[in-house]
Amino acid sequence: MIRAIVLLTLVAILGPMFALNLARSLATGFALGPSLEEVAIKEAFVGVWLLIPVAALAATAADFTELLVLAATLIAAYGDGALVAALAFGPDACPTCGTGIVWIEHTIEHVRSRLRAP
Repeated sequence: MIRAIVLLTLVAILGPMFALNLARSLATGFALGPSLEEVAIKEAFVGVWLLIPVAALAATAADFTELLVLAATLIAAYGDGALVAALAFGPDACPTCGTGIVWIEHTIEHVRSRLRAP
């Protein structure tokens, strides 16, 4: 079953994405070798970190309602983990400090300060 899902993901989603991204890269004037390398890395990243986990999650659910409950449970577990980490490190700790997504925390704090201001 899992092999069929991975094969379908490769053939129906990643294959056309690979072909179109390669065609776009070649049309913009890049050489074939570097284009193949970059497109292959991008497609592998998308497949491994997005499409295959989503397909596996969908395969575990019997219907859409069960999928929504499972996804909500995973999101709640992630939120609980973030809350425990925030409580463990104190209110002044930035959970995204030192990462590439620190701008999200800064944006949230900026919006919060603007909402509190009279």
